[in-house]
Amino acid sequence: MGRSGKRGFTLVELMVVIGLISLLVAILAPYLVEVYTTYRRVRCANNLEKLGQGYAARTTDGLETPASGWTAALSPYVGNLRAVFFCPEDPNPRVDPRAMMNDVYLECYAQGGINDPAMVTWRVYFSEGGITSHDFAPWVWQLSQTQFDNRPALVQQFKTQNPRKGIPYMPDSNPNVWYIVWEDQAWHGGGDEDFYDMNCKVEIIGDDTYITPVGGSAGYNFTLAWDDKGTRTVLMPNMKEWVGKSVKVTGGGGNYTSYGMNSVSEKLGAMRKKALILDYNHTIALCSPYDEKYKVTDRQKQYAEWLQRDPNDPRRAVLWARHFDRINTLFTDGSVLLMAPDKLNPNDLAAQTKYWDP
Repeated sequence: MGRSGKRGFTLVELMVVIGLISLLVAILAPYLVEVYTTYRRVRCANNLEKLGQGYAARTTDGLETPASGWTAALSPYVGNLRAVFFCPEDPNPRVDPRAMMNDVYLECYAQGGINDPAMVTWRVYFSEGGITSHDFAPWVWQLSQTQFDNRPALVQQFKTQNPRKGIPYMPDSNPNVWYIVWEDQAWHGGGDEDFYDMNCKVEIIGDDTYITPVGGSAGYNFTLAWDDKGTRTVLMPNMKEWVGKSVKVTGGGGNYTSYGMNSVSEKLGAMRKKALILDYNHTIALCSPYDEKYKVTDRQKQYAEWLQRDPNDPRRAVLWARHFDRINTLFTDGSVLLMAPDKLNPNDLAAQTKYWDP
């Protein structure tokens, strides 16, 4: 019988083939990485375009979109889709409890109740900015779990001060749990200063934020409410009856985002090309001096972040510029452009005036 004409590859032939494949992979790998990076940049731009459409639809409904809570405001206008608020290049989209809680507040009634808003004696806002900025800041504290567990010692520390100064918030290993404690009597002179008049726990679990009254000894009526651009929604009609029970304040993914909204968004006109939402390092972009709701020091901190460079490569753009050292930016006219950080840098007066100011 004759021998079959089929034969296997020799070892040398296999080595040659493997070598050629390895060479092709080495040559093509950078291009494949760039193609995939470009794909993710386009996906991010598509997300911003959808957010722009949601912003336009909300505007058509006659509603402003304030920077405070902008993700929750736009979520219904993008089909409540979580993915729209994420940049594919961002491995750690953030949740910002301060931005989330800006419009949640506790109402105190010396008499009357929720059906008689004129009888409101005072309000305590749950945002960190609200706690530190209002006239009664020494009497309202934001405390981490660790601080709250040590509250009696903090109260004693407070009583040794003259004049009185509030206890500063010191975050611990779990920034998604914190408390608001306050002293009611001191608001109109004197009191026991026990800081146990209506204490509330704020807890972020997954996509949702919960508020739980954990105790209160003041002889007043309390209501937890939420203000959505002038529309007051009652979340807890009688907080004393809710001690130990929780209410979900916000949720559905709208509070998680890779993007930042121009802090003066409600002042921007659609006919002008202003930066509205962009790939950013904060939920709210404090880049205009016209943002009257926020502290000048907070804006200055964000300005400084536009100047930060990679210590290993000083030529690189700001560290949070995710797309080829560029920033995907949605403008008020609906366009989405890939912008160089220097073009948008609010430290430059011309850029600030052109893109950020109303």
